[in-house]
Amino acid sequence: MKIQHKIIGFSVILGAVVWILDAVLDFFLLHEGSFIEILIFHMPSHHLYIRLVGIISFLIFGILIAKFVTLHRKAEERVRKEQEKAQKYLNIAGVILVVIDYNQRVSLINKKGCQVLGYRQKDIIGKNWFDNFLPESNRNEVKYIFNKLIKAEIQPLEYIEGIILTKSGEERTISWHNTLIKDEQGNIISTLSSGEDITERKRAEDNLKRAHSDLNQMFNAAGPLCVISKDHIMIRVNDTFCSFFGLKREDVIGKICSEIWEDPICNTIGCPLTQIVGGKKQCEKEIEKKLNDGKKLSCIVTAIPYRDINGELLGIVENFTDITARKQTEEELKKYRFHLEELVNERTTQLQQEVIERKQSEEALRKSEDRWHKYFELGLIGIAVGNPEKEILECNDHLCEILGYPREELLKMTWSDLTYSEDLESDLEQYNKILTEKIDGYSIEKRCLRKDGAIIHIILSTKCVRCSDGSVDYLVTLVQDISERKKMEEELRKLDKLESIGILAGGIAHDFNNMLTGILGNLSMAEMYVKPGDKIFDSIIRAKKASKNAGQLTQQLLTFSKGGAPIKETASISELIKDTARFALRGSRVRCDSSMPDNLWPVEIDKGQMSQVINNLIINANHAMPEGGIIKIDAENATISINDGLPLKGGKYVKISVKDAGIGIPGKYLSKIFDPYFTTKENGNGLGLATSFGIINKHGGYLTVDSEMGVGTTFYIYLPASEKEPLEVKKIVEELSYFGNHEKILIMDDEQDVIDTAGQMLIELGYEIEIAKNGTEALRIYQKAQEAGAPFDAVILDLTIPGDMGGKETIQKLIEINPDIKAIVSSGYSSNPIMSEYKKYGFLGVVAKPYEIKELAEIVYKVINGPKGSIHYFA
Repeated sequence: MKIQHKIIGFSVILGAVVWILDAVLDFFLLHEGSFIEILIFHMPSHHLYIRLVGIISFLIFGILIAKFVTLHRKAEERVRKEQEKAQKYLNIAGVILVVIDYNQRVSLINKKGCQVLGYRQKDIIGKNWFDNFLPESNRNEVKYIFNKLIKAEIQPLEYIEGIILTKSGEERTISWHNTLIKDEQGNIISTLSSGEDITERKRAEDNLKRAHSDLNQMFNAAGPLCVISKDHIMIRVNDTFCSFFGLKREDVIGKICSEIWEDPICNTIGCPLTQIVGGKKQCEKEIEKKLNDGKKLSCIVTAIPYRDINGELLGIVENFTDITARKQTEEELKKYRFHLEELVNERTTQLQQEVIERKQSEEALRKSEDRWHKYFELGLIGIAVGNPEKEILECNDHLCEILGYPREELLKMTWSDLTYSEDLESDLEQYNKILTEKIDGYSIEKRCLRKDGAIIHIILSTKCVRCSDGSVDYLVTLVQDISERKKMEEELRKLDKLESIGILAGGIAHDFNNMLTGILGNLSMAEMYVKPGDKIFDSIIRAKKASKNAGQLTQQLLTFSKGGAPIKETASISELIKDTARFALRGSRVRCDSSMPDNLWPVEIDKGQMSQVINNLIINANHAMPEGGIIKIDAENATISINDGLPLKGGKYVKISVKDAGIGIPGKYLSKIFDPYFTTKENGNGLGLATSFGIINKHGGYLTVDSEMGVGTTFYIYLPASEKEPLEVKKIVEELSYFGNHEKILIMDDEQDVIDTAGQMLIELGYEIEIAKNGTEALRIYQKAQEAGAPFDAVILDLTIPGDMGGKETIQKLIEINPDIKAIVSSGYSSNPIMSEYKKYGFLGVVAKPYEIKELAEIVYKVINGPKGSIHYFA
């Protein structure tokens, strides 16, 4: 039922109640009839009139009130619809709209405002804006300003930033536009504020400011840097630059760069900016700058392109390296060198040698400085920013490459996690000085662990940035990987060690081979007079075998001496590797798999020595797999450059790898396995790998190793490729008798045992001999025989004669006497390459000590009976 009907009905009921009350009064006062009669019929006429007027009055009053209520309801409905329409428009707005009344309560807020605050509209309307939706930290201050504003005591700020508190407790920053709402009399009744949520923009601005501050500090912590625009304007310099050149920033920024440098290369094609604009990726120049205090500063300027985010060239960045001290040192060295040259003619031979050594030291120092300078100028360094707890907060890509970690893993680590355990104490000692002794930084060389477990050598330089109270804010660390340099230094030390031992080994081999010649020669002659069934025959055979084994040991010692030069020929390495592997693994539980391309480049090698190398490596691999397994031998063509980190000249090489799946070599032994006499085997002599290293080195190659415990070991051989085609070797089988027919032979040797043994063997073979102890005596005897018309048919010359002419000098003088002389060179050791290149010196054959009678018989027979120029050797 509508409210209007209820009001009219209530008015009729109220009139009826008045009628009944009037009848009750008449009943008690008049007593003119019963109550019912008085109520309906018996009443004074004026009472009836009063009753009717009362009912009609109440009815009219009810109708009027009902009409008023109807009009009020319609007005409220129109207001409600207008409010809904206004609310709809407000909700469409993309900003916060809120109306706060005189009592600080929210009377209106749009949908955007509810979303930002995280409340429903009904939970906001009517609530005190300041007590519920502002953080406590600034609530009272803003409330105070609002009260002043609503009382018109101050003028409103059109735009203001403020903080609101959301339902989740998050504080968000709002940019407010405020408007006052007044009534018809001009009184302020509320405020209307529109706000934009700028929280994320403020955070982005703060992050940008922080990043800009960090980069600016890193920029200023680096070496001297400046940025020059394409139109030659100095647009930025760091603090180090200003300190380095003694300039103020305002004296540099905005100036033409040529005004700052005043260098001859300015405004020429040699200008770094001109070259970078012309397409160069990097430019280096040496400049000299006169400072305000009159001093001259020499430096290397390195320029690289400076581009915007789209890659467009804006100018260049220049980095400066101070070389003033080095230049001064060079000038001083020049002056000192000139002075030394003036004194050379007045000084003794000893001082002359000292000058030579000093020059060599200076050259070595210069080369070392040049090499280090090139490493530095490459700029290949890792950079990290860390906190006082040594945690890595930021790093560059090159540091990730050096340490082998992806960035996300590296940023969860500390420098202590990365440092090799044995270097941790010294590293922490230096780091603690920054915290306790207030030093600004340090630089040390230490070892780090890569993610793959490899140990690398680095130079670590750390500099700290302090807060205003002196505490460490953060640290900037520069890392340079020097592992390859360490490896090359180790290889050079290894070569020097082998060189020293080689000198000793050569002397021992020379004397030992002379002794073995006497032993083996006499045993081979004794064998001729003993039948195979005799008891002594087996003893002679065993003694010969022992002598030959001793000779093989001597040959290994010769590898370390300069006299162990290989007798090279151009050959294909493939068949030699396969034949050697088959022989070395005969009867073994290990199998060999090989992979070699058909187009493998030829190499110039001594087949015997190279077979010895392959044999040593395969035997080591075999011993590493006592339970059996597979040795994998691969060969491939490889082009090496100086950037590959190998101690080799750039060019073409054949790379050979010998890989086993054995127990591996412990890391502490890897640097020693090529040292002479170093072995971990109970019955080894420690010369196998050392010999192999020496052989490969004398072939102009390189031998190295990689090993991992429990996985296996791989040896790598690099041999220089040859441009020559391999010679086709034809074996000619000759049925010859190696006995002489009273031919005359001159033997020159300083060892009596060798003379006695060689002489007796030649007599047994049917030759006539004469003996000479040195070159002078040999010339005299040979000249006398020529003049007497009874020349020698051949001569055997020992290469090394202490205190007199050896084989090299003697053969030259004998050729002057007889250009058709037939000579054989023999030696157990020599520092000259005559044993491998004897043809160049006039010899027709060579026999290496020790030798037995059948070897001597064959070479002598072939030299005497062969044509002039026919070359023979037995080594």
